[in-house]
Amino acid sequence: MGIKVLIPGWSFYPSQEGGPSNALYWLASGLSRAGYQICVVATNRCQKPGAVVENTWQRLNGFDVVYATLDKLSGYIEEELPKCDVLLANGVCRISNFHFNMKAIRLGKKVILSPRGELLDSAVNHKGKLYGLLKRVMFWLMKCSYGRRVLYHATSEEEVMSVYKYMGRNAKVVQISNYMILPERVEDKMVETPRRYLLYVGRINHIKNIDIIIRGLAKSKTFVEGHYVFKIAGETGGEYYESLVTLANELGLSDKIEFLGLVTGEEKDRLYAGAKCLLLMSKSENFGNVIVEALSQGTPVIASKGTPWKQLDDKSAGWWIDAKPEQVAEVIETLFALDAGNYSAMRDAAYSYSREFDIYSNIEKWTKVIDN
Repeated sequence: MGIKVLIPGWSFYPSQEGGPSNALYWLASGLSRAGYQICVVATNRCQKPGAVVENTWQRLNGFDVVYATLDKLSGYIEEELPKCDVLLANGVCRISNFHFNMKAIRLGKKVILSPRGELLDSAVNHKGKLYGLLKRVMFWLMKCSYGRRVLYHATSEEEVMSVYKYMGRNAKVVQISNYMILPERVEDKMVETPRRYLLYVGRINHIKNIDIIIRGLAKSKTFVEGHYVFKIAGETGGEYYESLVTLANELGLSDKIEFLGLVTGEEKDRLYAGAKCLLLMSKSENFGNVIVEALSQGTPVIASKGTPWKQLDDKSAGWWIDAKPEQVAEVIETLFALDAGNYSAMRDAAYSYSREFDIYSNIEKWTKVIDN
């Protein structure tokens, strides 16, 4: 038996609630192949009806997972915690996590915490000053309670600094990018009307700045007067979604913006593969899995400086810009002006760059952390 790693996750693949649902699955898969005994305790939250069997241990890609109902979640974690060698916990904002982290410390377990962007200022303050203050009080209590007895996992330099800001300069931090099981590249013949649309994939939430993208597209003469459309893939509904529909109508773009709803699996791969580019103008991202997903299909990316993707420019795989409508419009015009040869070269560069994020090729970065 190898080292046993317990991964408690609020949501977990096949849920597509957010990036961590997939990131934890990819990590569990990589560690399992590397010889570790992986045990995942997740909730049944945000799963499609019939997608998972609840409250039953099952085998998934080489590791054990249970999708627990909320009334049984804590019981499963309590049962597995004494058996594990390492607790690899996702997030830092749940009170229940604090309880289990402290218990793991008392039991002498190695504790690794992945904030997953929860310590970035935009996430701390996104619900207002009072909510942000309560979070900072909780982080102070965590800092005092954990000290250097836990190791924080950050996916970017900005997230490393956010850990130091809220957990103290003496906090132990390791920086490891998100890595994933890269999909097969989709051939053009499998894609409908390739390169006829721009794309956003992810949560429809104000922190994603989708309104900035729409305002930028309205300033792009080529987009407004041409045949391109902007496709938005993500669960619809809510105040922000309604505001985007209103904005599109006000700007005269209602016939050029398509809300697709949630798109998953092979359909999502084909959607990436057929896009002219992916746009992600988030206020902040600790990583941004959708960027790698797009790159893996040879699709260039336009990302905001709120994301840790400066290398898009360096790798000639896209652009890293300020999240301003004027900047979006300018880069969109540059994209549309590329001749076929230069655009094809950019697609090849995007695909090549994506290969750097294969979980199986990079798992030793995690094994060194777990083993030491």
